[in-house]
Amino acid sequence: MSFFTKPLFIHLLVLYVTFLVCAFATASKLVALPFGLSASISTVTCYAFCFVITDIVSELYGYKASRVLIRYGIGSVCCALFIFQVAVAAPSADGFDTQDGFAQTLGYPYRIIIGGLVGYILSQQVDIFIYHRLKVATQGRFMWLRNNVSTFCAQAVDSCVWITIAFAGTVPDLITLISGEYIVKLVIAFLDTIILYIVVKWSVFEINTKIVKLQNSLSY
Repeated sequence: MSFFTKPLFIHLLVLYVTFLVCAFATASKLVALPFGLSASISTVTCYAFCFVITDIVSELYGYKASRVLIRYGIGSVCCALFIFQVAVAAPSADGFDTQDGFAQTLGYPYRIIIGGLVGYILSQQVDIFIYHRLKVATQGRFMWLRNNVSTFCAQAVDSCVWITIAFAGTVPDLITLISGEYIVKLVIAFLDTIILYIVVKWSVFEINTKIVKLQNSLSY
């Protein structure tokens, strides 16, 4: 796994895990949106950054590296959720009178935990599968196309799966919740394309610069 020797990959891995854990930690907070829609904005925003990081890793280091990224993400989320549950279940000290609020914030019902994990695993697999299929089909061209198509499809899978599992039967209008979250994800996805191009172009420039320096050093 030569990509583990790349500083950029390590930085992306750290950011990916950070955004992913933050997404799960803030999943229970819903925000009112225009037109009667609602969504967990902080979760959607953090999760959107996870998708662009997955696409950056896929573009620069390949399918295998992106699968490794996802496995690390699964491990980090499971560890974080386990720690959250232990912290909530632990006996409170005398004078700690915010246990109820603490439990409501981090003590997720199992439906939310299962829905989030299933949605995450399925959507990330869909994302990297479509991304690499399109990359092969277009012979490496049209990076914006594979980025947006893979993200749009994967985000649809995530929104439908996790919200259905987590909130079916507990909210009056499931379609409104799914629609609100998906619309926010689409808006952020367009901005992700800009980030993808900047990071990939910068990485290619860095590689070309090192090659030129190496050639110049060998010419003496």
